[in-house]
Amino acid sequence: MTSAPVLAPEDLLDQWIDTFYFVSVVGVGAYGYVYQVWDEFTRSQYAIKVLLGNNGDLELQKRELQLHTLVSRHRNIVPLHGYFCRFSCYFLVMDFFTAGDLFNAITVDDRYKQEYEVKTVFSQILDAVEHCHHNGVYHRDLKPENILISESGLDIYLGDFGLATQESEASEYGCGSTFYMSPEALSSKCRQGSRYSTAANDIWSLGVILVNIVCARNPWKLASLEDDTYLAYRLKGARLEDYLEISEELGDILDQVFELDPKKRISIQELKSKIMSCECLRNHLHIPTLPLRAMDMPSTPVASSPGCQSPEFSVVSLNTIMSNCSSGIFTTLQTAPTSPDLRTDVSTNLICSNKIHSSVF
Repeated sequence: MTSAPVLAPEDLLDQWIDTFYFVSVVGVGAYGYVYQVWDEFTRSQYAIKVLLGNNGDLELQKRELQLHTLVSRHRNIVPLHGYFCRFSCYFLVMDFFTAGDLFNAITVDDRYKQEYEVKTVFSQILDAVEHCHHNGVYHRDLKPENILISESGLDIYLGDFGLATQESEASEYGCGSTFYMSPEALSSKCRQGSRYSTAANDIWSLGVILVNIVCARNPWKLASLEDDTYLAYRLKGARLEDYLEISEELGDILDQVFELDPKKRISIQELKSKIMSCECLRNHLHIPTLPLRAMDMPSTPVASSPGCQSPEFSVVSLNTIMSNCSSGIFTTLQTAPTSPDLRTDVSTNLICSNKIHSSVF
């Protein structure tokens, strides 16, 4: 049996596949590449994410396609217009955005200084995650890098379902990005055979993202007693507002997000209600009362385990990101007219059934 060839990111540049012309590489990761493409059929620009077939985990790739398809109709989910297969790889056709991701907006563009902006953006993130959970999809890698934004920065789109699951309880520990993981999801030490709630883990991640937006900081590097800041918060009586520029009211809300018992953790609906009614998110007169320091926001490291590893994509050039597609030609996966060879059915058991090639997302 001949193994699938290994694609390099540059192999598809300046090439045509059916009606798609590959303009530039935007993201590179262990599990695939993201390209800016031009579609001659629709006369529009798209993003194509290529899931490489050479890493041996085709089921993981099928799952990403299936779960993204399941939730993609929501206004705050990156639209997935269709897919096709070439060279033993899956090609996912999605919208593209000029403004890049939430991480860049926070750390480079210094956005969200007004509280109404924070509430506008965060409420949409909550809506997107709630929609996923309502459809039985749990993201497991919620972080600013996986949230795209509009030009105004006030419309957001959740993407990257590479680690998403339909299991409400999971035993894949260390799955996602360490800054954003709940304590129960970090490690299976002393919990042999136990499982954790994937929904509650997502809610914990949302709390860290909220701190990111409000403070441009992480509350800690790791939600583990090995981390001095987390240790002080969890066991030594430190309050988040002691070392973060947040109000006491927001500190109280975050305490409910960072509840150690997943069963007692605040729900998404409750969190949205409390944030939208919060009179003041920031404390601009903040003076630290503890010698603790919140983490800066480097691009988040990836936690890995034998069972689960984040297929994180690193941004190559945000300047190459094109505007989001609004041609309407691929309105839904089920009913859209298609350009040649673009698959729009949902059933993943048909993927690549007649599209596998032996030569060189």
